[in-house]
Amino acid sequence: MSETKEEAQTSMENNFFVSKIEKNAMIDVPVYESHNRGKNWMAVISLDPAKPGGLARDFLPNGKGDFYYIVSKDIVGKAVEFGADYYSSSGNPSRNRAFGVIHSLTEDEIRIKMFNSAREAIQSESDQELFPMFKTLEEFSKISDRLELLKNDLEVDQIENPKDLIRVICEIEGRLFAMKTILGEN
Repeated sequence: MSETKEEAQTSMENNFFVSKIEKNAMIDVPVYESHNRGKNWMAVISLDPAKPGGLARDFLPNGKGDFYYIVSKDIVGKAVEFGADYYSSSGNPSRNRAFGVIHSLTEDEIRIKMFNSAREAIQSESDQELFPMFKTLEEFSKISDRLELLKNDLEVDQIENPKDLIRVICEIEGRLFAMKTILGEN
């Protein structure tokens, strides 16, 4: 039968589901059906009224053994659905779903901000503007540290709007790239 919510919540932190990653595969999932009549999947989702449930699904590859799903950096910032269905001997389904947005993905860990519905997860994608550019919080932190070192050069005293931060970081990254090219480091 399905894992209970209490079991799945062992990997939850403040509405974030966290799983270890090994060999590019998730080691834990928010919902899973272990019965042999169970069907499980993870998919990147978007709204599409012509598809089942009103969702277009781009399914991720299943792992084998202790590995659940194979993940890659291109899903960071995207809405996802986890499905765990049990089918009784008479064919009646019992469906279990979890929805989220991939917040960060490193070689060792995936963090997924969880939502109550597919629509909430999909709508939140637009709030994740920084994540397609910065694949992890660690990467964002490194670039923010560079910003602190160089913002006097750009005469930037205070950055309140995240879009302004992106603009300044892009300008800084461009300058760093040009400096490295001139020095022969690229």
